[in-house]
Amino acid sequence: FYATNVEKAKDFLTKDMGEDRWLCTLLVENGWRLEYAAGAECSTFCPDNFEEFYKQRRRWTPSTLANLMSLCSNAATVMKNSDAVSIVFILYQAAMVFSTIIAPGTVMLVMAAGLSYAFDTTPNIISNSPFVGFLITFILVSLAFGAICIYCRQDTQLMAAKVLTLIFAVVMAAVAVGVAVQIVEDFHKETVSPTSSLPLSNIFKHQYANKNNGTVTSGGDMLDRVSISTWYFGGLASLFILAAALHPFEFLCLLHGVWYLISLRLVICS
Repeated sequence: FYATNVEKAKDFLTKDMGEDRWLCTLLVENGWRLEYAAGAECSTFCPDNFEEFYKQRRRWTPSTLANLMSLCSNAATVMKNSDAVSIVFILYQAAMVFSTIIAPGTVMLVMAAGLSYAFDTTPNIISNSPFVGFLITFILVSLAFGAICIYCRQDTQLMAAKVLTLIFAVVMAAVAVGVAVQIVEDFHKETVSPTSSLPLSNIFKHQYANKNNGTVTSGGDMLDRVSISTWYFGGLASLFILAAALHPFEFLCLLHGVWYLISLRLVICS
């Protein structure tokens, strides 16, 4: 079955855009168990320039999603054939599918919120809210790049990807500053006058009015006063820290997390 020809669009995603992942999926579906070997050494060819790296990302992302969906759709058969596959594993794969689908939108939300904090902007002609203005801008840019990928030649696509990567690297640096400020505000209760300008984090948080003195207190329990961006980056950091703790010999790889953060828009949305 691994060597069969491509007959459907789904086959192209699994067989031609990630054949190694497809082989592993077939093994799991047929009762084999795959284990991680921390001491294994292998040699392969890795992308050494932007063009090759971007092409790799465009292959791997849809291929990974197609393989995850294949496992979820054949869950009953997979669990019957393999004692190592449980309902928890299938639910984890389903969660991976869901997170992959919503990842571009989530990143755009976090970027819009971070920029709103970083630049403390005033309402603009797009919207009365700077957050919504940034969000609409990112959506339009994404749609424009999607049109380029559909209608333009590969050289044009790669050039557009380079330009957008450079621009969004600068934007993500500003987002990181804005989100850092937002996280500090989330964990710092403060009372402000109702006539003063409230931070944009109020978009994400409930406000508690004190009727006795006419002030607005941002606080409450953790779920109420912590913004979406803080939860997102906290969860993202927790995943990497947990992975590093489970693989201590690779713990120093966390130092490269700054490059991952700067290129988050490219990595997630490519």
